[in-house]
Amino acid sequence: PAHNTTRLTIKTNGRADVQMKMFDLLGKEVRNLYNGELANGAFNMDIDLTGLETGIYVIRATVNDQLLTQRLVVD
Repeated sequence: PAHNTTRLTIKTNGRADVQMKMFDLLGKEVRNLYNGELANGAFNMDIDLTGLETGIYVIRATVNDQLLTQRLVVD
């Protein structure tokens, strides 16, 4: 489980349009994490979890046209 912050790594093969959002289990958007362009390579993103209630969240990342999801437990 994560507490105050967590780090996500995104790897791209070439330039990519990236959008990352965090949702609660009811589908409500609780954070807009990133919306922009990334170059080729690996990028670390530190995410501030301050103010989030304890529980399970879903991080949804769209990289170009590919949708990726990751579960995050906040303690």
